[in-house]
Amino acid sequence: MGALRRVWDHFEEGFIAFLLGSMTLVTFTYVILNNL
Repeated sequence: MGALRRVWDHFEEGFIAFLLGSMTLVTFTYVILNNL
């Protein structure tokens, strides 16, 4: 049970990092497309 909890914590951290990264990438792409 503890192992599952640890895996879930890591997944949550990774998911949040991925979400932030993808949002930054989308915003960056949007700004570049608007400046073309």
